[in-house]
Amino acid sequence: MLPGPCGMLLLGHCGPPLVTSAEATPAFTWWSPFQVKMAEDIDFKYPTRKACAWEISNFCKEVPHGHARIMRCLQNHLDEEDMSTECKSEVMRDQNRMSQDYRLNWRLNKACAADITQLCSGLCNVQSGQSCGGVVLQCLQDNQDNITSSNCQEE
Repeated sequence: MLPGPCGMLLLGHCGPPLVTSAEATPAFTWWSPFQVKMAEDIDFKYPTRKACAWEISNFCKEVPHGHARIMRCLQNHLDEEDMSTECKSEVMRDQNRMSQDYRLNWRLNKACAADITQLCSGLCNVQSGQSCGGVVLQCLQDNQDNITSSNCQEE
């Protein structure tokens, strides 16, 4: 159990994100820095780790934890016949969550840091607790031709 934004909690068992206003839609939710940090490591995603235990030990056993590498491995094996329905559902749920806020997509967040600063500055102020939602993702999509990092373009 770890102390966190939800009090004492089991890894991966935090409540839903806080919504900053009554008008906020699911695309404009606020994620705590703790939740953003947890998004990069399968060890902090208890429901996914539990649902995909067999898949991780068989498809991803040589993949180091952290930096979203296990999630990428699971995503790469979604079409495997042996992957359980439960694991596929958890991986898809995680992908949906990442598509709502760029900070929950560790690879995109790291690969696109410079382009986000250059092209999308001022849209989201994480330090002030402002919600980001999909605003930055939309900015990157709108500015696709101006992205300078090849790693960002790949993500």
